[in-house]
Amino acid sequence: MENETATKIIPDLETNLVQYVREKLREKLDSSSIKPKWDWQGAPVYEIGDSENGYVVLWHDNEVQYFVRVRRIRHNGFRLGRQVLLWRNPKSDVTNGFAQKVFFSVLLPKYGALIADKEQTKNGSAFWGNAIVSAFDRNLHVYFLDRRSRKTQLTELLDEHDLGKYRKELWGTTPSHLLTFAIISKTPLVLRKKGS
Repeated sequence: MENETATKIIPDLETNLVQYVREKLREKLDSSSIKPKWDWQGAPVYEIGDSENGYVVLWHDNEVQYFVRVRRIRHNGFRLGRQVLLWRNPKSDVTNGFAQKVFFSVLLPKYGALIADKEQTKNGSAFWGNAIVSAFDRNLHVYFLDRRSRKTQLTELLDEHDLGKYRKELWGTTPSHLLTFAIISKTPLVLRKKGS
């Protein structure tokens, strides 16, 4: 596991990359005896991989309708989950609400805390903004992790006012946005002191 930085806004994912991953997931599901873990609105949901790396895949009408690749990372002494690649079919009604379900009911319980990806599309940053608001409603812990100076800072965000205060620092297109992150955690987080 590597120590990574970032939450920089990038253009939408390349169609070729998305298509490649969808085809590989389709091959995996077609050629193996993987069974669905649960279903969403009558569509099977597959969880592929282990506790370090994996995919959650929504399958409907003989096609991948949604996938997210997740990886466990180490960051400032924390072990966190990170969604590193996500795609959903915007034309499919079965995907409505599914990303939030996966985030809060599958990934957060599995990893304990989720950190924003090192680069996100505008849709990705909008998802995180909505997830943070939902996290406040669920009494979860939300943080702004700032690695722009030599002394890393972890600031707990308590409400939407705090989110508004840090929004421009959390997401943007400058090189400094490669050093700022949002984190949602089930438990309180404290930065580890150097040398411990």
